[in-house]
Amino acid sequence: MDSLPASGSSAPGRARPRICLATLELAGFGPSSGLGSLVSSLAETLAEAGWEATVVLAAEQPVDSLPLAPLVEAYARRGIRLTPLPEPAERCLVWPRSSSRAYKTYRWLREQAAGFDRVLFCDRGGLGYYSLLAKHQGLAFEKLPLGVLVHSPTLRRTLENDELVEDHDLLAADFLERESVRLADGVVASSAALLQTLKAEGWSFPEACRSLAPPLPASLLPLGNENKETFVPEEIVFFGPLESRKRLRLFCDAVDRLEPSGKGRPRIVFLGRCGRIESQPGRDYVARRAARWAFAWEWLDERERTEALGYLRRGKCLVIVGSTAQGLPLAAWECASLGIPFLCVGGEGLAETLPETERKRIVSADPNALAARLREALDLGTVAPQAHPDPFPVRDTWARWLEGLSSRDASDQNPEKADLPSVTVCLVHHDRPVLLAQALDSLRAQDYPNFEIVLVDDGSTTSEARDFLDRIEPEFAKRGWRIIRQPNLYLGAARNRAAREAKGKFLLFMDDDNLAEPHEISTFVRVALRTGAAILTTAQRDFEGKEPFGGEGRNHSIFAPLGPSLSLGVLWNLFGDANAFVRRDAFEALGGFTEERSVPCDDWEFFARAALAGFRLEMIPEPLFWYRRSADGMLGSTSLAAGMLRALRPYREVFPSLSGALLLAQGKFAQAEAFWREGDAARQDLDAARHELEATRQDLDAARHELEATRQDLDAARHELEATRLDLDAARHELEATRLDLEATREQRDRVRNILNQKEQELWEARDELSRIHRSRIWRLGVRLRRWEQKLRNARRTLFHRSEKSA
Repeated sequence: MDSLPASGSSAPGRARPRICLATLELAGFGPSSGLGSLVSSLAETLAEAGWEATVVLAAEQPVDSLPLAPLVEAYARRGIRLTPLPEPAERCLVWPRSSSRAYKTYRWLREQAAGFDRVLFCDRGGLGYYSLLAKHQGLAFEKLPLGVLVHSPTLRRTLENDELVEDHDLLAADFLERESVRLADGVVASSAALLQTLKAEGWSFPEACRSLAPPLPASLLPLGNENKETFVPEEIVFFGPLESRKRLRLFCDAVDRLEPSGKGRPRIVFLGRCGRIESQPGRDYVARRAARWAFAWEWLDERERTEALGYLRRGKCLVIVGSTAQGLPLAAWECASLGIPFLCVGGEGLAETLPETERKRIVSADPNALAARLREALDLGTVAPQAHPDPFPVRDTWARWLEGLSSRDASDQNPEKADLPSVTVCLVHHDRPVLLAQALDSLRAQDYPNFEIVLVDDGSTTSEARDFLDRIEPEFAKRGWRIIRQPNLYLGAARNRAAREAKGKFLLFMDDDNLAEPHEISTFVRVALRTGAAILTTAQRDFEGKEPFGGEGRNHSIFAPLGPSLSLGVLWNLFGDANAFVRRDAFEALGGFTEERSVPCDDWEFFARAALAGFRLEMIPEPLFWYRRSADGMLGSTSLAAGMLRALRPYREVFPSLSGALLLAQGKFAQAEAFWREGDAARQDLDAARHELEATRQDLDAARHELEATRQDLDAARHELEATRLDLDAARHELEATRLDLEATREQRDRVRNILNQKEQELWEARDELSRIHRSRIWRLGVRLRRWEQKLRNARRTLFHRSEKSA
């Protein structure tokens, strides 16, 4: 079977439903996991059913750490659009890590919401928290159903793995996940047992909540095992991460109890990533345990999902899947669906999905029981599951549940139609008139009409501050606003004084160095009336400098607090800033702020007391004010340790028997934070040293290249000199040859000169002889004879010419 027939979701004439799945994990990206496989299967199954499926990957590891393009193409071939979660246009500095991913998911979804009909957030990391919070508060996604898929909550995974809670991000993730489930329009879980367990642990669920078996996509169907014969296993395969929560210790205990069977000696194979168990890598733990086994063993490192399932179906394998969780072990479900012989240790959620005849494959969490089942398989053989879960009804059930998912009806009061309640802005000031003027300008620009300002000047001493207050006094009197001057009693007392003078139903606390967005008060009122929250904090835009906000490209960042997490409230103020919106009756019931001079964190203490007293506190994920950071601010001039002890006071009052443990936990955390800061400073120093070493290395490389170039130049010059030497040698040889030629020529010249001298001598002698002959009588007679001969010759010629003429 290559594919499943499409369900009614894509019937002719109907628009294809569009769904977005938001997840931290996905099959094919990073280490394999049950959640990643579940998301991949769900997306592929919905695409087969005619849905337009989009998966947004808010990965725990940077998406650049692995090549993503091939994965995007692979999912596109299955009809799924995979997109990594991009960074928002505005810089968001949100922490802990889980909060940051959830907030960036909210910012992305707010821009992309029009492209989806349904959104399903995976529980891991609480990615849906800020989006669901915004919907609950009426700020976004009013008609877009938002659901949550619950499979394996983060803190439970840690505890099931016998690990201590050593990272505060685990507490943040637990809060985000619980709140996401509470606020969701609907929740779907992989097993009813998991839902029951979470409800027993205090999780709150919406009415639209149910469990569904995991879907099985068409791409896995060819991996099904067709062998129905009984066989003796040649391999016993532990399938899953090498971790305690996967019953690795129990499995090793069971193998310890095995003796080789007369029918063979199976090989023990571990197929899964190397986790940690008992503070050591899983592979090291297995190697130590296997040292006394009578069986050969092997660890097959991380394999892609289909590759791992393909391995299991090829050989004579008996697969062992373990789980300490109440949910459904996805590996066991896939083995059952594909007909791969398996035993499951624990995993109560699996029994809900298996046919009655196959539930005997579930083994109690006892090494003796598992060893007995393994011994039985080795002696009598085992067989593949005979009754496979049918993928068609599972797929259609998922499609129907998602189609039926709808937004919750807002039963709270509609602020658009309600009377506008009065609001008092409790503004405190001390010797910062320039900043106060900017704060007042931001309040004058509010789009909410029914508010007053009570400005408490907390003992300003400068003439500039007093003169500014005098100048704005007439405007305040005309508007019915008030200025109250008092000695410097510090922030808590100043805020309480403003609250006592207030006339509004709601109080908005504001410091003189902060700036309000024009819609701050109206948004606070709208959310307060809709949710009934007693206290509202908000996200903020942080900036530096003494200039007012505004203008494109300002260097700022968004910070979004976590909200009412009482666990993390022991360690940090993640409730929100003092720039908060408080219902007046709640403020009075809590007794306002405590008043202590030069001790910070009065807002942290107030929020903790309110949350512990049961007052509803919510955080608005949209930034409603600008927070000015300054080195000379309150936190820079006071003792943070004193402030932390102040903030812990409400916890100690509510839990006096745990006071010592709370103080120790806070102190250890502060110590760890100090170590972390020292470590961070050391890391920065190391980074600086690394950069300096890198610069030095680059300089050395440049010098090496320069020396190499110089060496090459010297070699070229050497070659050129050698060529010149050879040329000079050739010229020398040529000169020598020329010299020899010259020597030979000189000798020849000398010989010629001698001959010439000799001839000259002979010539002189001949001349002398000739002179003597000329002087002789015979020569004279000869001369006379030659003259006569010439005259005779001339006469003959004349006679000849005359004879010719006469003829």
